[in-house]
Amino acid sequence: MPMIHLAERRGHLKAVFMCAIALLALSNAALLWLPATLWAIAGVLFTFFAAFNLLEATLPSLISRVCPQQLRGAGMGMYSSSQFMGAFAGGSLGGIAAQNLGPHGVFAGSACLAVIWLFLASGLRPPVASEAVSRAD
Repeated sequence: MPMIHLAERRGHLKAVFMCAIALLALSNAALLWLPATLWAIAGVLFTFFAAFNLLEATLPSLISRVCPQQLRGAGMGMYSSSQFMGAFAGGSLGGIAAQNLGPHGVFAGSACLAVIWLFLASGLRPPVASEAVSRAD
């Protein structure tokens, strides 16, 4: 939360968002190449979950900002629905990848999807600072 608040106050929310996606891609790629030692895996998992938790906190905030006020409830409903559909699809596709390609296939596929997400997110405009954050300055 402190990182999100600081990024919002300084107008760098998109940069933090992009860094979190890049960290997801890098942590998945690192699981392909790093030796399978306890410390390497612990470091990569820490990085992955730090980025994941940052994204989990910022995505609903970004959606509520970019949706017009009269469509905010519908936007949040679509976000929530796609989040649960993604959990199902990700688990299913990850299981298929694990069965057919092994663990390296799962990590490679996840890294590729994160790179695609990073590419798509690079075209987004930075969100407008919220009124509450602007008044705090």
